[in-house]
Amino acid sequence: MATEPGIQFSDQTGWRIASCNLPALDDLGKLDKIEQACIRDLTERPARFAAIDLSQVNYMVTRGIGMLVGLLKRQRESGGTLVLCGMDPNVRRTFRIARLDRLFEIFPTIDALVAARPHGRPINVDPPNFGP
Repeated sequence: MATEPGIQFSDQTGWRIASCNLPALDDLGKLDKIEQACIRDLTERPARFAAIDLSQVNYMVTRGIGMLVGLLKRQRESGGTLVLCGMDPNVRRTFRIARLDRLFEIFPTIDALVAARPHGRPINVDPPNFGP
């Protein structure tokens, strides 16, 4: 598990998980470091399926939301996906009001994500049938 100030990285059943360990994403300097750590991690260890665990975050400024949108854009451009997990109800409400819950897949916990999308793919999707 790699560790950076404010964020830790790990792997779990096909997911590259960044766990934010700050109670608030409100310091622009720390946000820049977290964003750069995420970009560096995804560059060094490319992952099609990435998740950010926000379960310890109970407050986020607009720049934090912008950081998440930027990371999602990077992931999509490289053919991957980024989901969010463990959002505080107030942060989740902000995402809903701004309609960002339509942009991001949001799961209540990392465990719920892994249960719903083991190895990154939705559990209810059948594999393609290539034979007759």
